Amino acid sequence: SMAFRIDDLEHLYIDAFVLEIDINVVEIGQTVEVAFDAAPGQVYTGQVTEVGKVGQSTGAQVQFPVTIEILDADENVKSGMTADVTIITNELENVLLVANQALFFDEDRVYVKVLGVLGNVKEVDIETGLSAKSYTVVIDGALKDGDELLLNLPETTDFLQQQFENGPAGPGGFFGGGD
Repeated sequence: SMAFRIDDLEHLYIDAFVLEIDINVVEIGQTVEVAFDAAPGQVYTGQVTEVGKVGQSTGAQVQFPVTIEILDADENVKSGMTADVTIITNELENVLLVANQALFFDEDRVYVKVLGVLGNVKEVDIETGLSAKSYTVVIDGALKDGDELLLNLPETTDFLQQQFENGPAGPGGFFGGGD
C-alpha cells in the first residue's frame, strides 16, 4: 500500500506507481478499486488512463507511473489524499474461490480439509491459480461449490482448544472426546 496524490479537481486523477514485474499486465481502460485512508469502508471506482513508458529507480526497484481517473468521486475525496489502489488486471468468471486461510501446504502439494457430513475431515488436493488479497482460484481438484472447509489457523486453534479444555463445557464439549 503506497501513497498517491490527487491533483486536478475537475477530473480527479491519482498518480500511482507499479513495480516493473507487474507493469506489463496493466493496460489503459482497466478498472481500478480505490480506497482512501480518510474514507474507510468506502470503495471508489477508477480507470487506468495512462501507463508510463519510462521506469523510475527507487533503490533496488524500478517502478512505472500509472495515471488513474476516479469515476465516482464525492465530497469525501479531496486533493492530496492518500489512496490504496487495486488495479483489476484479470477478471475470471464462474471460478471456484477458496479463502487463503483454508489452504494447507505440504512439500509439493496444496490441499484443503473438507468437512464431511458425519464430521469427518478429508484432505482434497487442489491445483491453484491466481491469488488475490484473501482468496485463491482453484483450477483443479475434487472440490465443489458449497463444500465446508476447515481453516488453517495455527495461532487460534490452540487458544480455543485451551479455552474449551479449561472452560465449563466439560466432556462432550466442542473439542471433547479426545483423539
